Amino acid sequence: MTKFIIIGSGRRVQQDVLPVLNSIGFDKSKIRIYASRIKTIFVRDTLYDVFNFNDIDEIVDDSIVYVAVPPSAIFKVVSQIILLNASVKIIIDTPINDISLVNNFKNNNIWVAEDAAYLGHFLKNTINLNVFNVMILYKSAVVYHGIAFIESLLLNSYISFTVFGSHLMFCKKGIAIIIGKRDYENGEIWLNFKKLIFPNLNYSQIKLVGGLTDFDNVSYRFLELKRIGLEQMIQTILQNKTTDLINLTVAHEQFLKSQKINKYSFKKTLKYIVKFFVPNTLLNKF
Repeated sequence: MTKFIIIGSGRRVQQDVLPVLNSIGFDKSKIRIYASRIKTIFVRDTLYDVFNFNDIDEIVDDSIVYVAVPPSAIFKVVSQIILLNASVKIIIDTPINDISLVNNFKNNNIWVAEDAAYLGHFLKNTINLNVFNVMILYKSAVVYHGIAFIESLLLNSYISFTVFGSHLMFCKKGIAIIIGKRDYENGEIWLNFKKLIFPNLNYSQIKLVGGLTDFDNVSYRFLELKRIGLEQMIQTILQNKTTDLINLTVAHEQFLKSQKINKYSFKKTLKYIVKFFVPNTLLNKF
């Protein structure tokens, strides 16, 4: 069975990556975790040893390497992995905010773990999309995750802008409207003016998301549901069906698109208008 090498041991690894690998069937003997320092971590009744990243001296071809480190460290970590094995399959966590990653590694076997996108693909099995759709995300979209989720359902976005604090995205299969700052637990997602239905999950998926509650909807459990998206992605890589996965180029484009969401918000626009029309001498009195 394929071996999984994880670089990083923080919240993302403990709350998402390891539970997903366990759900797929990877036991601790098939998982090797590296970080900046040696330690042990306890995740869902299992104790994992964490080794020093500098001690990696070999990566075999059938391994999959998952990189879950701060964005500032990604380039260095990926460079070291490529030096050890240029053909190994690599998964990188978001955000892809460094264009040098794209320029240097776009031809390697690297995919981005934007699990919000794969959650969207999973939900497609439970919804009916029209030729043109209207999607409304109330307090349910955050930066690149929101962009990826929207594009997984409505396909690529071409034009977007912010009006009175609401961000509009025009996509190939419809329009998405983002309203309010992220607050998943109090948010809601509508598709064609109907609330997005919480999916029926099997026993394994229910266990993966940490059980069900009486308050479940897609927004309320978005963070936990994304684990199902991550599981779908890793299963796809294990099956060598990588053509539809998110690569570095797409992930970087989604990051750039996300920067527009708040760039011209109503609050900021009003601030600029006030500064332009009201003299500084008058503003200083308040």
